[in-house]
Amino acid sequence: MAADTPEVVMAVEAERRGQGVGKRLLTALLDVARAQGHRALSLHVSNENTAASGLYESMGFRRVGEDEGRGAVMLRQLRL
Repeated sequence: MAADTPEVVMAVEAERRGQGVGKRLLTALLDVARAQGHRALSLHVSNENTAASGLYESMGFRRVGEDEGRGAVMLRQLRL
């Protein structure tokens, strides 16, 4: 990824998954990134983490590469 594209790293405790916590956290991260003038955010997601992949895709992240066969590299463009 480009040096000026921040990488998102987040986790939700197992007992809180499926309650919308991840979506609220990711929405807040997108808002902060826009406010700080970033043009995009990137992240890595494991091939086994289908729930997270679905969330990221529903929030506009698109697969742009592979992470050495372990997962996907995803990118979300931000409108300023």
